[in-house]
Amino acid sequence: LSILCGQCVQVTEVHLPSSTQELSAEPLSEGPVEVRIGSQGEILRILNRDHSAFGDGNHATTRLSLRGMEMEASRRKLGLVLDFGTGTGILALAALELGAEAVVAVDNCPVARSVASENAQLNGWSDSGQLSIQPQLLPKDVSFDTVVCNMPSKWLLNSLDDLINARSSGDGRLLLAGFPATEEEFLVSEIRARSSHLFHVE
Repeated sequence: LSILCGQCVQVTEVHLPSSTQELSAEPLSEGPVEVRIGSQGEILRILNRDHSAFGDGNHATTRLSLRGMEMEASRRKLGLVLDFGTGTGILALAALELGAEAVVAVDNCPVARSVASENAQLNGWSDSGQLSIQPQLLPKDVSFDTVVCNMPSKWLLNSLDDLINARSSGDGRLLLAGFPATEEEFLVSEIRARSSHLFHVE
């Protein structure tokens, strides 16, 4: 499993440690799952009744995405964040906890948007004015400092142009997860072919 953290001149790869025990989410006896993020161990509580949306904190790619955002937040401000395919909203909420200025969480599934809204309320972000949950991207003239997407490569490729265009051309970052490491080279080649900026893999 890999995550690509892209800048106009850089793509960095991050792998999960061989043991993911330290990254595991902690189920509560009833209700939501607790997920600890950030250096201060902030706690997100994620409800996902009947597993109706993706991202309760237990899946390896979700944990990898969280780790990638933590690394980015330790180096720079996340700024305006796009969470594309938000599912339960876990990555959008994590971005806010990590100091994002604001987050747009996009999902074309109404059930997922409902779950994400419930989790925003559960974690105290629903009335903050910093989180927008919607079925489609903002107009083309809106750019994001950080774009996060955790989905299988077949869906990722279909949305790659939108993801690249949504990222700020200056120093915007693109964090992608959800695909096996064996598909990384192909995915990077697709990014290079579609972007006017050169990406370099460290």
